[in-house]
Amino acid sequence: LDSDVFEKPGKNDFQKVSENKNFILYANFYDGTASVYDKKNDRTWYTNPEDRRDDTFASGFNKNALLSVLTLVYKTKQNVSMTIASYMNSVAKKGFSYQKQKDGSVVFKYEFPNEGLSVPVRYWIDDDGFHASILTKYVEETGDNTIESIDLLPFFGAASKAHEGYLFVPDGSGALIYYNNSRLTAKTYEKTLYGFDAGTSDKASGGKASSAYFALSENQYMPVF
Repeated sequence: LDSDVFEKPGKNDFQKVSENKNFILYANFYDGTASVYDKKNDRTWYTNPEDRRDDTFASGFNKNALLSVLTLVYKTKQNVSMTIASYMNSVAKKGFSYQKQKDGSVVFKYEFPNEGLSVPVRYWIDDDGFHASILTKYVEETGDNTIESIDLLPFFGAASKAHEGYLFVPDGSGALIYYNNSRLTAKTYEKTLYGFDAGTSDKASGGKASSAYFALSENQYMPVF
């Protein structure tokens, strides 16, 4: 970070942050969302769906997640896992701030006042594309809660209800999940790339202690046909 000083939230619109020969980075200094314009392909990619506030299918936590750039799972002192999202639990509670960097990047800081957590996120572009990362060195846990996992930009590039197409997943020789297929009760597709580590017993990462170890499953090899 260039300094310890962070700015208060700005206007709720996109502003140009940086530009190179291939891309332009825009950011919303109100909530930390961003967009990237690809000059070569004349296409704009968004960190969150453009019509997220008009989504009639999402409800509860998912509605909150659509507005957020990160979701976070933490464990309480009583060993209970809780899930929160950056919009409702940080932005809406005046825990959001930002800092423009001298190198053309921008850092958004999400403080979760009720949970005693703070997570900074950095966006930048280079000639190859858009990059986003969590500045783990500056992540803070000031209370009794401890962070278990952080999901950054879970809806980056997500399609709207009007889009047609599919999501490709490297399951075995390859599989397709079609957009807007009305499977509202389907579980989230989640697999570990290149298979799990047989030397660990971590259930969360698909180790030997996981019931998935005994199920028929294809490894996520890259590349695929």
